[in-house]
Amino acid sequence: MTWVKTLDLIEPGELRIPTHGSLPVLQLLIHQGFACTVGSHESCSTLTCSQKKIEIHLSKVHGWAKKHDTTLWRALWMQHFFHSSSPTGCHYFEVKKEEEEGQGQG
Repeated sequence: MTWVKTLDLIEPGELRIPTHGSLPVLQLLIHQGFACTVGSHESCSTLTCSQKKIEIHLSKVHGWAKKHDTTLWRALWMQHFFHSSSPTGCHYFEVKKEEEEGQGQG
């Protein structure tokens, strides 16, 4: 455990979250999830593991209703650093899945 003292640790609030669509962090699990597509990623960056939760978000925040027969979310791959029960909460970030990396290259 003496090696722990050699680590440079930062506060959770100082952690730089990987940019949207980065390669996955190898040591973290990759989850399937859903992203709000209202506006751009910068205007609404809500990500969640549950289709029901993204629909609740769309309804409460953007006034969307299922009866509109539109889909204002998209499926994606995502990761997070902290567990949802941690004091910092669970903040997801979108990552590229391995199959996506080779797409579009001839």
